[in-house]
Amino acid sequence: MANLSLKEFISELNARLEKFSHNELKEIIRGQAMNLPPRERGEYLDRFVLSEKPKGGKKSKKITMTDGEFLLREIEAFGQRAENYEYTTGWGWDDEYGEERAWGDDSWVSEIDSLFERINNFYETGDYAAARKAYEKLFEIYLGGSEEGRFSGHDQDEMMETDLEETGLKHLRSIYLSEKPSSRPEALLNGIKNLSYLAQNATIHGMIHVSMKDLPELDQFGKQWIEYLKKQKEDRIVTPLLKEAVRLFEGTKGLETLALEKGHQFPGAYVEWLEALKKDRNYPEMIRVARLGLEKLSDRLTIRAGIADYLFEAATHLDQKDLIEESLKEAVYASLSLSRLLNLLDHAKNA
Repeated sequence: MANLSLKEFISELNARLEKFSHNELKEIIRGQAMNLPPRERGEYLDRFVLSEKPKGGKKSKKITMTDGEFLLREIEAFGQRAENYEYTTGWGWDDEYGEERAWGDDSWVSEIDSLFERINNFYETGDYAAARKAYEKLFEIYLGGSEEGRFSGHDQDEMMETDLEETGLKHLRSIYLSEKPSSRPEALLNGIKNLSYLAQNATIHGMIHVSMKDLPELDQFGKQWIEYLKKQKEDRIVTPLLKEAVRLFEGTKGLETLALEKGHQFPGAYVEWLEALKKDRNYPEMIRVARLGLEKLSDRLTIRAGIADYLFEAATHLDQKDLIEESLKEAVYASLSLSRLLNLLDHAKNA
């Protein structure tokens, strides 16, 4: 199963728990316990403790600003040690991995894990401004240090216990919750770009679902976010973010509007529109939209092949043989490959 956000995980867990009676849940727990090795039994028992609920929705201990400033100083000191290459003694060959990697002192791993955990304490107590500053600084140190070879190890991400993807989403959430509504779009885009190392998962959907709590003013932000992204220059970060935003906040109708109004600037909008129609199994509309995209978009765009693939799928479902051949030809012309050519030959009336 793919990695789940906290919200998705808890929702799925609740759905599964509802299926069982009290006695059945006891049997499941006992069954898991029976299969544990002896060394893990004590730790398993320790898990069965109800966490104390904070009074008034907040934890009893409020982290002060002084604590935040002290943590920032510690992060800066950690960054200075990394900048001085105190955690590396140079690069060398590693027989285990079959390539060169940085050798040195791996103590940076426990240090950075501890710092991320302490930042998370600010985040969990709702001090999002302090968490934001600390996350930003520590991510800057880690991502820059990894690129410059300042940390020992072969795969630094895997060496750490911190889930960097989830932590990055908490950082984005801290930006959202500590920024004025009018400047949220710009601040969030800058935050996502700074996490370009994690860009594949640094999304608004991820930011929303990394917590069980609802974000305030989300509908208003959605409108601002879409308008802001439309004004930005298309690139590998902005383009997928805009498509995601339209899909999240405006649905299929919004994808249609984006494709029709800005299809030449954002041709991927046709693919998003077709994917939404596919989920609804609206195959006649898929055919119409795919043919529209092929008509409107430049012959030089390889994305036409993806659009042609949707046309092929819809035509196959509706057994429209002429359209099947047409879609395969379009795919070959847009993105020539042996597999596409053989597929066309298999379906062509005249080989």
